[in-house]
Order: sequence, then structure tokens, then C-alpha cells
Amino acid sequence: MSSGDPEVLPVKVIWDYTYYWAVLCQLVFQNRLTDTALLGEMQAELAEASQLNRDMQALCKIWKRRHERGCKDRTPAQRRKWAAKYVGKDRYESSIVVDMTNAGFIEADERGGV
Repeated sequence: MSSGDPEVLPVKVIWDYTYYWAVLCQLVFQNRLTDTALLGEMQAELAEASQLNRDMQALCKIWKRRHERGCKDRTPAQRRKWAAKYVGKDRYESSIVVDMTNAGFIEADERGGV
């Protein structure tokens, strides 16, 4: 993903960490990364985990595209309504920090007709 969608990115990050720690790190920490016998035994499980990871990455990309399309069509008033629950929270209280002075939250006539 090129930029962090506030709805999708937290889920993607959690998934990436989960996959890394649950699958990849186990091989490294147990010094089994070059253990061809184990890799042969685990081939089906590793292939299934790899496919699940590819599916999750694809899901996040599709989710991001759909969410961006929906956001693009929202009016500034609709965006403000959505963002209200995040206003005043810092990065320790919420993974989404909102700047209500962003042009996307301001009506065109309030921006001087821009």
C-alpha cells in the first residue's frame, strides 16, 4: 500500500506482525531456516500459511481501494461527521489522528471558493 488508509492500515499492520511472528520468526529463532528435512515436512503447512498471507494482502488492497472510492465521494460535512469521534485524540489514544483544518473537511465556500 502506498499510503496509510486510516481504516485499513491498522488491520494490515497487525496481520503483518502476526504472520511474521507466528510463521517466519519461528524458523529463524529455532535455527531451522536451513533445515531441509523440517521444511519438507512442513511444506503443506507453510504453503497454506503463505497462501493465507497472500489472500490477506489482497484483501487489504481491495479494502483500501473501496474505502478510498467511498471517501472521495463524501461531502466535507459527511467527512466531519465520520471524523468527530477522533477529534482531540492524540496518537496514544487512537491510531487515527484527525486534523480538522485539512481541506477535505472544509466546505468550498469556507476555503474561498477553492
